[in-house]
Amino acid sequence: MSAPNFLHVVEGGDHSLLVRKKDLANKTQEYVDQRIARAINDFVARLST
Repeated sequence: MSAPNFLHVVEGGDHSLLVRKKDLANKTQEYVDQRIARAINDFVARLST
Protein backbone atom coordinates (compact mmCIF):
# COMPACT_ATOMS: atom_id res chain seq x y z
CA MET A 1 0.00 0.00 0.00
CA SER A 2 1.29 3.43 -0.85
CA ALA A 3 0.11 6.48 1.01
CA PRO A 4 1.28 10.09 1.14
CA ASN A 5 3.65 10.70 4.01
CA PHE A 6 5.86 13.37 5.53
CA LEU A 7 8.42 13.38 8.32
CA HIS A 8 8.60 16.31 10.71
CA VAL A 9 11.47 15.88 13.16
CA VAL A 10 11.02 17.32 16.65
CA GLU A 11 14.59 17.65 17.90
CA GLY A 12 14.80 16.45 21.49
CA GLY A 13 11.13 15.45 21.48
CA ASP A 14 9.97 12.32 23.24
CA HIS A 15 7.12 10.01 22.17
CA SER A 16 4.57 12.62 23.29
CA LEU A 17 6.46 15.39 21.42
CA LEU A 18 7.51 17.10 24.64
CA VAL A 19 10.98 18.61 24.38
CA ARG A 20 13.38 18.54 27.32
CA LYS A 21 14.19 21.95 28.76
CA LYS A 22 17.87 21.60 27.86
CA ASP A 23 16.89 20.95 24.22
CA LEU A 24 14.50 23.89 24.00
CA ALA A 25 17.41 26.39 24.04
CA ASN A 26 15.72 29.78 23.59
CA LYS A 27 12.38 28.31 22.42
CA THR A 28 9.26 27.32 24.35
CA GLN A 29 7.17 24.17 24.23
CA GLU A 30 4.36 26.33 22.86
CA TYR A 31 6.59 27.34 19.93
CA VAL A 32 7.41 23.68 19.25
CA ASP A 33 3.71 22.78 19.41
CA GLN A 34 2.85 25.55 16.95
CA ARG A 35 5.50 24.27 14.52
CA ILE A 36 4.07 20.75 14.78
CA ALA A 37 0.53 22.05 14.15
CA ARG A 38 1.78 24.05 11.15
CA ALA A 39 3.51 20.97 9.72
CA ILE A 40 0.31 18.94 10.06
CA ASN A 41 -1.74 21.75 8.51
CA ASP A 42 0.68 22.05 5.57
CA PHE A 43 0.59 18.29 4.98
CA VAL A 44 -3.22 18.18 4.97
CA ALA A 45 -3.37 21.22 2.68
CA ARG A 46 -1.06 19.51 0.16
CA LEU A 47 -3.37 16.48 0.14
CA SER A 48 -6.36 18.72 -0.60
CA THR A 49 -4.92 20.13 -3.83
